[in-house]
Amino acid sequence: LIPLITRSFYSLKDTKTPVIIGVISMILNVGLSIILAQYLQVVGLALAFSISSFFYFLVLLIVLRGRVGDLNDNKILSYSLRVIMSSLLMGGAIYATLYIVAPHVDMQTFFGVLIQTSMGLLIGGLVYFGLGALFKLDVANNILKVIKFRYNGKSNGS
Repeated sequence: LIPLITRSFYSLKDTKTPVIIGVISMILNVGLSIILAQYLQVVGLALAFSISSFFYFLVLLIVLRGRVGDLNDNKILSYSLRVIMSSLLMGGAIYATLYIVAPHVDMQTFFGVLIQTSMGLLIGGLVYFGLGALFKLDVANNILKVIKFRYNGKSNGS
């Protein structure tokens, strides 16, 4: 959503606001990274990045809303919550899959790690796709369109 919101500013002939807010977000990211990495190591870096990105998105949205007016905030919030819920459940499914598969393959070999990773990707993708369809996310419809186009394109060309 951040690229979409920044393009909204560009369409209003305002390139400075996204840059200023972006610089502030980067400073926040660096500060949080320094602090959180001491306590959470690599996870702290990821958390700092997520917090600063959310800050960037939120400030851009608030400023844009102040300039343009109603942006159909309820729809944006609803969609964002459905994406977050789908992502969290997908992450949980991947994590569970990795732990279920690990005892059944030799994790000291390339093929063991490959099998574990492949299973995690497969299950995670299926969970996200299924939840996307259930929550009526655009991603599920877009993937179906691509599959139908590719299938129809190949069957028509033969």
